[in-house]
Amino acid sequence: MTAKIRFDLKWHGGLAKTRERAATARGLHNAAEHLLDKAVEVTPIEHLGLVETGTATSDAAQLRAAVSFDGEYAVVQHEDLELDHDAGKTSKYLEAPFHAEQDEMRRIIAAELGQELR
Repeated sequence: MTAKIRFDLKWHGGLAKTRERAATARGLHNAAEHLLDKAVEVTPIEHLGLVETGTATSDAAQLRAAVSFDGEYAVVQHEDLELDHDAGKTSKYLEAPFHAEQDEMRRIIAAELGQELR
């Protein structure tokens, strides 16, 4: 004779989806903040104030994040590879960290999701 085991399963798919989206938004924002920190480390300081114009923003509704610098010479400093910079500072101060930090930014987002969905 086989014993029957009965259990009730309650599926909270809507709640899980809501929590997943919120965690993704937080992860994206945290990843953008991380990228901003890394970019600031190599941002040229010849034009005082450029570092201070760096911002990390996010849009939870669209699941998007952005990092930008809007100082007067931000684009020139970023794009002109011929400019001389102090040691450790460079052109492509946003693009280079973006590529170099891909794995870490993914880890940041995944960690936020993992914590929320435990």
